[in-house]
Amino acid sequence: MIMFRVLGGVDLRTGDGREIRQLLQQPKRLALLVYLLLASPGRYLRRDTLLGLFWPELDEEHARAALRRALYFLRQALGPQVVETRGDDEVSIAPGAISIDALEFQEAARTGDTSRMHELYQGPLLEGLYVAGAPDAEAWLDRERTRLAALFERLGETPVSREPRALPAAPGGGRLLLICPFTVRGDPSLAYLAEGMVDLLTTKLDGAGDLRVVEPRLALGAVAAGEWNEARGRALAERSGAGLFALGSVVSAAGRIEARITIHGRNGPAESRAEARAESEAGLFELVDELARKIVAEEEERRGDRLAGLAARTTDSLPALKSWLAGERAFRLASYFEAGDAFRRATEADPSFALAWYRLAAALAASALMEPAREASAQAHRFRLRLSEHDRLLLEAQHAWIRGESDEAERLYAALVTAWPESLEGWFLLGDVLFHSNPYHGRSIAQARVPFERALALDPSHVGAVVQLARIAALEGRIGDLDALVERAITLSPAGDQALVLRALRAFRGGRMAEQGAITKQLTEARGLTIARAFSDVALYGGNLDDAARFARDLFAAARSAEFKAFGLVILAHLDLARGREALAFERLAEVEGLDPTFALETGALFATFPFLTEGAGRVAAARERLDRWDPGTARQAMAIPLAFHNDLHHQFRAYLRGVLAVRAGDLTAAALEMESLAELPIPQWAEALLQHLTRTLQAELLRARGELPAALATLEDARSDIWFQYAVASPFFAGAAERFLRAELLMEAGRIPEAIRWLDAIAQRSPFELPFLAPARRLREEGWRRLGTG
Repeated sequence: MIMFRVLGGVDLRTGDGREIRQLLQQPKRLALLVYLLLASPGRYLRRDTLLGLFWPELDEEHARAALRRALYFLRQALGPQVVETRGDDEVSIAPGAISIDALEFQEAARTGDTSRMHELYQGPLLEGLYVAGAPDAEAWLDRERTRLAALFERLGETPVSREPRALPAAPGGGRLLLICPFTVRGDPSLAYLAEGMVDLLTTKLDGAGDLRVVEPRLALGAVAAGEWNEARGRALAERSGAGLFALGSVVSAAGRIEARITIHGRNGPAESRAEARAESEAGLFELVDELARKIVAEEEERRGDRLAGLAARTTDSLPALKSWLAGERAFRLASYFEAGDAFRRATEADPSFALAWYRLAAALAASALMEPAREASAQAHRFRLRLSEHDRLLLEAQHAWIRGESDEAERLYAALVTAWPESLEGWFLLGDVLFHSNPYHGRSIAQARVPFERALALDPSHVGAVVQLARIAALEGRIGDLDALVERAITLSPAGDQALVLRALRAFRGGRMAEQGAITKQLTEARGLTIARAFSDVALYGGNLDDAARFARDLFAAARSAEFKAFGLVILAHLDLARGREALAFERLAEVEGLDPTFALETGALFATFPFLTEGAGRVAAARERLDRWDPGTARQAMAIPLAFHNDLHHQFRAYLRGVLAVRAGDLTAAALEMESLAELPIPQWAEALLQHLTRTLQAELLRARGELPAALATLEDARSDIWFQYAVASPFFAGAAERFLRAELLMEAGRIPEAIRWLDAIAQRSPFELPFLAPARRLREEGWRRLGTG
């Protein structure tokens, strides 16, 4: 029997556990299977019903052909006996062929088996699934999600959902403790405990009794500057708002370990002391437990027995613990590859180590390794109940963001800093979500300024916050603030790549001609990622597209690989369009053709879809002809990022481009067929959000061309997942500028002018591939202000 899980995730496996992956990559056919199983279990459904639900955009002939292909695909994937037909007009799933959790959940609800209901309901039905070109099928899915969630809610539980949850109550007046790095004497192999004791005691004590603990980074950022004493501890406690600070030591002799800690009042004498011993390093967990119990016992009498063991919060594996601590140190220094290796070792030593999985996901995401990051985040989420409420909120917010649910991540980070206003990580990550995701929600990246400033107030050495604030200052034209922030970044990390990137931004945004040449020369010898970041910042926040084009020419002239040269020329072509030089843009693409024919063809066709070209009709016809002749199967695999982001997507790009170009040419029948072709193509797991957005854009274009403006706008507004920002910055297809510009146009046509203006204001704030839309967005925005009577 086939096992099918659709509540809180999707999993489809044969009886022997083999994943049926090919069906999971086909959203419409997956939804068709679920409809056959749930709409009328054990009964036959008429083909006409299925045609109207899943293929309303197609005429009867093409719709019946699409259904035949879908049923053939289901038989190939599931087995020839699974899908049954009766005559020519009825379809069903063979009884007993598939076990689906949604039906089991309903049966458990009918019989009152609440334990089984809890076990089965892991979240909404097919959450986030988009059924292209089938609004009635989408509506049916929404009704089923609501019905099943209501059944679960009757148990008195809150289902996993995208709906906002209540914010956690802020701890009422708890005592805030700063733990300073420990002094370690004796065995050199225990040197890791200087920082490690901070991490361990923070995890142990935060939320115990009336205590809250300041995040370790605040103290560990300065650990190399010498031993900690009362003066340093008191100064840092003052800055972080902590009323208490702790100084401690670890001494080892003959294998035995002794730890001492003293709690000081920020404005008074020492309040309490504690010490603990262990016969060897293997007793470290018990040693930390004992210290923590004694500290809390001093804080609140007879509360020591309420503490969970340290192992329940972190791990009971010493190798896992040591790897985690090494990873924490590397992560704080932004050495993400090194940190990822350490966290991976920790998870291998203890597969249930939630904090290690959480940090591994963060390190992988920072390295643009999104599929492994999602897998690590899912593992962290699985073991989240072992964590404190603070850490659990961090983990759940990360899990939402990595899944493309930036609105939920934003809500959770906001909840976290409301309850824990001293949370450095919470403030920085809230700012990061806003900075990277706001433009894709019609908001400016400048809204991230306040969270970043709060993070910087808590930790003045936080390089990440300095870098993002510098970009916002450049965007807003605050040159004095930009200069100060760049100087601060250089002081904090003079040899780091970020310092070089910010120096380039300052030179171009501030018009420092004397510095521009020297910095450009330095960048030509830097890593490709550093070059890309520097160019992106100058192009988006430098304030001068001519300067950006000159910078790009100088940078990419030194490119060593054909792929990077092609990427540089495509960047320049986008800048040409942004400056109104349409003919020159297409001339550049002719150069790209000699280096990467596929990239040239796809980019040229993408340009032809832009609604503001002066030679639009001719470009559209030429692009359609070239795409008709092209076989995407001949595209060679790119070897390096960012072109590697396009691997395995060329068939999908061709269908999308042919569909939009057909709309531009007025061939709406061909456009509908291309939309169905796009829906039938397999979707790589890492590109699900991209293909959903491309399909929605094509569908909205088609609906708009038919005069169905409310339906077109609703199609774009119903999008439920975001494209990961690192992809959007690096690819014209992932950037999504056409979709957001179309949304602004539809809002304008619907009379929702202030909303349209907000979307237009946010264009060209995160990806240089948005720049061709900058001038059209400004023109449309001016029209909006005129219509409001304020222009």
